[in-house]
Amino acid sequence: MKFEIVKLRSLCGKKVSVYSIILEDDKHTLFERFISEAQIAFPNELADLKNQIKVISEYTGIRDGFFEKPEGKFGQDIVALFDKKKKLRLYCMQIGHVVLILGGGGPKTTRTFQEDPKLKVENDILRMVCDALDRRIKEREIKLLPNSIELTGNLIFDDEDPMEVE
Repeated sequence: MKFEIVKLRSLCGKKVSVYSIILEDDKHTLFERFISEAQIAFPNELADLKNQIKVISEYTGIRDGFFEKPEGKFGQDIVALFDKKKKLRLYCMQIGHVVLILGGGGPKTTRTFQEDPKLKVENDILRMVCDALDRRIKEREIKLLPNSIELTGNLIFDDEDPMEVE
């Protein structure tokens, strides 16, 4: 699967850099796609999520209390961010306490994401991205420099490992 991790400058703050993922030849990030899908039916919940992201990035940094864990395989830092009413679920990856990568998500209508086909696909995509990113971090192709909140290195993934959504 081809994808690129891109910085969302409008959501970045002093404490956390915020990124999202563009798949294949898509023009929009997973987070932008999530917003467009939720903005009509869940405008208040979406505003709450955006506000939480801004508070995390600008003031608090990444703290465990903001997220529901774990949402990925063992060893993956995939978490879910919910609005206050827990109507929307947004999947995220965290790198330390200073980088947040926003994926997709959707309405929470089932107890677990595995029971909802759309949420399962959104989570599976983030799991695959996490695996590919972890490989590059281990190989030192992507780094989080000391005293920095920025990812550096090659954030474009071009079919190096064929991956399929389960």
